[in-house]
Amino acid sequence: MTANGLRVAFAQPLYSQVRAQILKRISGGEWGAGEALPNEFALASEYRVSVGTVRRAVEGLEKEGILVRKQGRGTFVAGSGRTPLQDKFTALRRIDGARETIAYRAESVRRRAAEGREVAKLGCVTAASVLEIEQAVTMAGHIVGVERSVVLADLFPRMETQLTYGQHLYPVFNLYGFLVTRASDQIAIVEASTQPVFPLGMPARGPLLQVERVAYSHSDQPVEYRMSHYDPAFVAYATAIV
Repeated sequence: MTANGLRVAFAQPLYSQVRAQILKRISGGEWGAGEALPNEFALASEYRVSVGTVRRAVEGLEKEGILVRKQGRGTFVAGSGRTPLQDKFTALRRIDGARETIAYRAESVRRRAAEGREVAKLGCVTAASVLEIEQAVTMAGHIVGVERSVVLADLFPRMETQLTYGQHLYPVFNLYGFLVTRASDQIAIVEASTQPVFPLGMPARGPLLQVERVAYSHSDQPVEYRMSHYDPAFVAYATAIV
């Protein structure tokens, strides 16, 4: 083992160990959303590995949307403004399949006890306190969907005050040290009449595109259970993200 905690004779490749160390430091708050990491040469010197090993670790985190490289400026933690973190986990497209700018309008944030399916998906107990976040999803100024996200209240103690105007949630999770690296989506078509989404301008009749999602942090902890409904007359949904 080296002085920095990397095991040179360990089964896990060195680049994986560097990746884990970088994630640990981001989660611990050493580098926050939008902040720059030391350059690859500095990290290689610190971890006593080659620049190539560091580069491989950084490239992997960039592909996952956790880091973003800016030409001529360096490597930054994702989560400030529109970033690969947001793009990776936004699967909505225009009906013709093209990307379109997505905006969010916060409708409500309320604290309550976890319910049956949420308990199973978030791995919590029934008595756990959760925050239910409801947001209208707009595209070109029109409401095209409603997203209801449930998160454990203890993990996000100030969440109620951060979503006044609505926004993509994963950069906010990042600020708390929970870096979403994968999401599991289940897609179905349901009748609009069975879903309580009409007050937000969704159609009262006909089919809706339903997406049930569980999002996981870099440590594979479930951090969000979401039930979304979209109007298939206006939007399509890209291939499920893994």
